[in-house]
Amino acid sequence: MTERNFVQDAVPVTLEEMLQAREERQKKQKELLTRYGQTLLCFTMNIPGPYKTYHLAEKGFQAGIQALKAQLKAEGIGAIYEQVDIAPTGCTYWSILNGSAIVVKKLAMEVEGQHPLGRLFDMDVFAPDGKALRGEDFGRRERTCLICQQPVWACSRSRAHSAEELSLHVVKMFWKYDCSQFTQQAGLAAVRALLYEVSATPKPGLVDRNHNGSHHDMDFFTFLDSGTALIPYFQKITEMGVAHQGTAQTLISSLRYQGRQAEQMMFAATGGVNTHKGLIFSLGLLCACAGYQYAHQLPCTADHLLELAAQAAGGVTKELGNTEKPTTHGRRVYDRYNVTGIRGEAAAGYPHVRQWGLPVLKKMLAMGCSLNDAGVIALLHLMANLEDTNILARANPDTLRQMQTLIRKELTRTQDPAELLAFAKSLDEWMVWRRLSPGGSADLLAVSYFLYFLYG
Repeated sequence: MTERNFVQDAVPVTLEEMLQAREERQKKQKELLTRYGQTLLCFTMNIPGPYKTYHLAEKGFQAGIQALKAQLKAEGIGAIYEQVDIAPTGCTYWSILNGSAIVVKKLAMEVEGQHPLGRLFDMDVFAPDGKALRGEDFGRRERTCLICQQPVWACSRSRAHSAEELSLHVVKMFWKYDCSQFTQQAGLAAVRALLYEVSATPKPGLVDRNHNGSHHDMDFFTFLDSGTALIPYFQKITEMGVAHQGTAQTLISSLRYQGRQAEQMMFAATGGVNTHKGLIFSLGLLCACAGYQYAHQLPCTADHLLELAAQAAGGVTKELGNTEKPTTHGRRVYDRYNVTGIRGEAAAGYPHVRQWGLPVLKKMLAMGCSLNDAGVIALLHLMANLEDTNILARANPDTLRQMQTLIRKELTRTQDPAELLAFAKSLDEWMVWRRLSPGGSADLLAVSYFLYFLYG
């Protein structure tokens, strides 16, 4: 990574411009204190080098504002006046607050001391009489160098680090923080997708909030246990995608160890029941690809992510013909019916999610449906079009076609959400009586939820 990758649109500033900006800040501080006569907070960033304002720096600045506001809100302190100034010389947040200057200073110091970017934050607090509260008066230690952790004055005096070295280090700090935020976002979107999928009710033949569907060995709470146990996995595998230096095609081979570990976490949480093995693969793949996509600054859209997943998973269907590996549910269906299941879906970029799951989910939401109802209706469309290996494993192609004919007939007859939900409930009875469970379709519903939560 080079500094220029991230500051290419920034305007370099001179020492004279920085000194002028400081004078203007001091003038504004006096104006605001005179006008309001209450506690003033002025938040700026400590960014060495000639580039003070660029996209990553602005995102870090906004993160600092949000962290500070959360601190103040928790103490019941509100803003009477706020203003954000963005200029080539840096970002500044002004706030007149209705709380004690001492309390505000202590809260600001907590942000500076504990936020991942806090070392770059400079949150000055002024009492109503204009006196600046010094952090040292409240126990703050002398700040150290960004790079070597020596006292700032010592490094400055010896010129231990060049301006370019310091500037690049700060860019890396911003980038590391930005990626960590995305990693959390993607990991939580995956877990949220698992929980919404199992919660969507009524789901024909599947575990939902009403009952266990066609399953005797698992219930709603089994899925909750499994989903929460997988939180570390989805965040870890997104981090691996962010850190991957090879091509998308080489990404999937680096994920296998974590996938196997996740399966063990699932079995430990469920007492040996397979609740999410398919989604450990699919959502794990998509989380890793999302991390890769983000770190390589590729278009962050659902369509591009699915294309990237196809590149990463291009060779997984070959595993179905590998007789040296243990026989799996998916391989038995492949041997019998030549259906590639979730591997084929991944290698093709999840075409059923692209054509049915996500578009129907969004359409129903736009019509005013809840996430629950939109998910059930999206599931019906997936069931009507997917060669679901779970149905084939429990029955045969004739039964699959019979189920799909019933659903397609109803989808042709009506698009009214209430009628489709009533149909899903009656179909549930038909499926449970035959012990059918469309688990493959349910996995693709979870993928659809994931894409919606991550990208909208």
